[in-house]
Amino acid sequence: MLDTILDWAAVFLPTLLSIGGVLVSIKAPQSKHHKAWRVGLVALGVAISAITAWQQSRSRSAHAAEVGGLNTRLTTLAGNVESLKQQQVSEIARRQQAERDLTIIVQATGRSTREGVSEDIKKAPIKIEVNGQVSADPAKTMAIRTKLGELLERNETIKATCFAKPVPNGFSCLAATNGWYSEVIKYISQNMEISYRARLSSATGVSLSWTSNGIGLDNDSNAALNILTFKAAALAEFIKEQH
Repeated sequence: MLDTILDWAAVFLPTLLSIGGVLVSIKAPQSKHHKAWRVGLVALGVAISAITAWQQSRSRSAHAAEVGGLNTRLTTLAGNVESLKQQQVSEIARRQQAERDLTIIVQATGRSTREGVSEDIKKAPIKIEVNGQVSADPAKTMAIRTKLGELLERNETIKATCFAKPVPNGFSCLAATNGWYSEVIKYISQNMEISYRARLSSATGVSLSWTSNGIGLDNDSNAALNILTFKAAALAEFIKEQH
C-alpha cells in the first residue's frame, strides 16, 4: 500500500510543483504573497526529492530481496541437479556391476561344465533320456553336454558382440539372439526329453536395463540380452542334470 502511495506522489507532486511555478511566474513581484509562494515551491521541491529518494530506496530493497530469493532458489536447484547426477552415476555403476557379475557367473558355469564332462563320465555311467527313451550311452551323454556347452559359449559371444562399440556391420543383437534360440530349441527337440524344451521356453527372470560404456542400449538389444541371460541360466541347469 505504501509503495502505491509513493508511486502516485512521485507522479502527482511534480505536476503540482509545475502549476505552482506557473502561478508564481505570473504574479507581480510586489505581491505580498509572492515570497510565500516561492517558499512553498522550494518546500514542495524538497518534499518531492525526499519522496523520490525514499521510493528508490524501497525499490532497491525490494529488488535486492527478489534477487536474493532467486539466488537461493538457484542454489537449491543446483544442489538438486547435482544430487540427481550422483544418483545417476551410482545407478549406472550398479547396473554395470550387475552385468559383470552375471557374465562371470555364466562364464564360470560354462567352463566348469565343459571341464567336468570327462570326470563325470569316468566316475559313473550317466543315464539320460533321448527322444523319450532311456539311454546310458556315455558317448551320447557327452555329446549332449558338449553341444549344450558350445551353445552356452555362443550365448556369451553374442552378448559380448551386443555390447561392442561400434556394433559390427550387419549385426543385430535381437536377430542373432533369435537365431541362437531357434537352434537351441531345435537341438533340444531332437535330442532331449520334451520337458526340457518346455522349461527352456518358460525360463525367465528379472529384466534389466543394459548399458554399454555408461550408455543405455535400445529396447531390442535390452530384450535380446535378457533372453540370452535367462536361457543361459536354464542351459547351465540342463547340463548339471545330465548325470
